[in-house]
Amino acid sequence: MKKRILLAIALLGFGLIGSLDATGARAAQSVCGSPEDQAARVAFLVKLQTAVAAGDKNAVAGLVSFPMRWHHGMKVGSVRGRSAFLKNYDQLLDQKVRDAIAAQKPEELFVRDQGTMIGTGEVWFEQVGKSKQFRIITINN
Repeated sequence: MKKRILLAIALLGFGLIGSLDATGARAAQSVCGSPEDQAARVAFLVKLQTAVAAGDKNAVAGLVSFPMRWHHGMKVGSVRGRSAFLKNYDQLLDQKVRDAIAAQKPEELFVRDQGTMIGTGEVWFEQVGKSKQFRIITINN
């Protein structure tokens, strides 16, 4: 029981859980936003996984917020628009990135104030614009 309480205190300190019930069990995760946000986040992931698995470059491009940050090794840059994304698709979504997207389980998405992470940081997405639609904001490969 003591270990469970210490773990809960540590998780609260890192903002990973919102509150604890009387038994010390995990309660709602406030960092993830509303249940609607969580559902939209999962729907976005499924849409991205489907498009990538099908090799539908246009559908993937439609899920990107431009300009998009791109970190490739030690190089940092941005992809300014849809045509540049499509032209460089195979370099942007290399095998490592595609594998991370395919393997991502919805219940294991990492969410923080700067967005939602796929894999070990290969892809980040967040709500953008007035519509608050989820879009890819960064690719790291």
